[in-house]
Amino acid sequence: TMMEKLDVYGTTTLHDALTATSASLSSTLGVSGTSTLAAATMSGTLGVTGHTTATSATLSGAFTVNAASTLNGQATVTGAVSLSATAATITHTGTGGATNGLAITSTQGYVDVESV
Repeated sequence: TMMEKLDVYGTTTLHDALTATSASLSSTLGVSGTSTLAAATMSGTLGVTGHTTATSATLSGAFTVNAASTLNGQATVTGAVSLSATAATITHTGTGGATNGLAITSTQGYVDVESV
């Protein structure tokens, strides 16, 4: 048990659990195994490679995804949706039927669909 400040210079390897009630990092934190953060505040860039699960996240800046992604659940967008590809598409792949399909609706009135 350490009760005071620990200064470490150079590469450091921890071989067991690390628990920190409060910690500040002024450089890079690399994690090669499973990690759990109960809460975190990032003031710079968070880069994630591989599978990532977020129970809840709030972003105040841009969010960029550079690969195909799956969203399981309802998405709510409070602003405009822009598709910048030269040949952008919206594709519905669910099963068809009398009550199934794709609907474009508005709870506030007019919906303009250029062509079908």
